[in-house]
Amino acid sequence: MKVIAQITQDLIMCEVSSAEIAKLHGASGRYDKAWDESWIRVGTEHDMLGAFKAVDAIRGFDKAQLKYLKGRIDDMTKEYDSILQAYEKLTLFDKLSEPEDLTK
Repeated sequence: MKVIAQITQDLIMCEVSSAEIAKLHGASGRYDKAWDESWIRVGTEHDMLGAFKAVDAIRGFDKAQLKYLKGRIDDMTKEYDSILQAYEKLTLFDKLSEPEDLTK
């Protein structure tokens, strides 16, 4: 993005690439399936504050919080795997205990 002119105290005219606009909307560029040509029509407005809020939220995490979250996710993954194994064993027992219908 390149500043072209200052219009008022709070308004700035900028030159922005289509790649930058694509990234703002979560697309990789003009050739991404998510690309929308309407994003670059004259008069189109883009809410950049939402993107900045997301970046600020990520910046708000510190390494200790991220390490804690990773630990919790790892614990939840282990618990999920344990529950899934128990479920598979129970459903296998149920399937084996049901008489097979040979007429189908």
